Amino acid sequence: MRNIYTLNLREGLGSSDFFKVLSCLPEEKRIKIKRFVRKEDAQRALAAELLIRQVIKNELQLNGQNIKLGNNKYGKPFLLNNKDFHFNVSHSGAWVVCATGSSPVGIDIELIKPIDSNVAKLVKFTFSEEEYQLFQRDKSHCFFDLWTLKESYIKAVGLGLSIPLNSFTINFVRDHNISIKVGDKVLKSCFLRQYNIDKGYKIAACSFENEFPESVTMLDLKQCIKTNI
Repeated sequence: MRNIYTLNLREGLGSSDFFKVLSCLPEEKRIKIKRFVRKEDAQRALAAELLIRQVIKNELQLNGQNIKLGNNKYGKPFLLNNKDFHFNVSHSGAWVVCATGSSPVGIDIELIKPIDSNVAKLVKFTFSEEEYQLFQRDKSHCFFDLWTLKESYIKAVGLGLSIPLNSFTINFVRDHNISIKVGDKVLKSCFLRQYNIDKGYKIAACSFENEFPESVTMLDLKQCIKTNI
């Protein structure tokens, strides 16, 4: 994994900046973002597109016109004109995050929320038995640890929820090492790491190379807007 980048949206995108950035996107992206009913959802989706483009500019020195993005049939985005460059994006609450790598990567961020009975039922029927027992001992933080780690793995593989969540187990071992188990077999070609950027959030990254940045790179929202409009 090359880098992990973040954007903070606490100040939000003003109406003028929102529509300026939106106008720079391809038509299909503009249509998709305009469909969001809630303003917050539209802002996060737009900020994710903004972050992806800024990251590609930073790492590949491409200008906006040469950034052509596509999605595989499971929805994972990729760069059409450079398939050796891999990235993944996630957003929740006030944060948008993006991971890059020379092999497939996945990243997930979640705002920590109270655990209700619906979440408990979700865990029982969609997590592995080992994960469910772990969840029973520490519901709140454990759920978001497991969820972000599982999501980052699924997103790295790029097959969406065609991979059942209970078909693999997040395996916590000593010295903060985390691995994926399928049955009793540990996947030796898959690596996971957690990051802390905000005490109210959980973030996890997955790569098929055992190299991770020691820290995240925080980009400035106003500067990203300025260089992309």
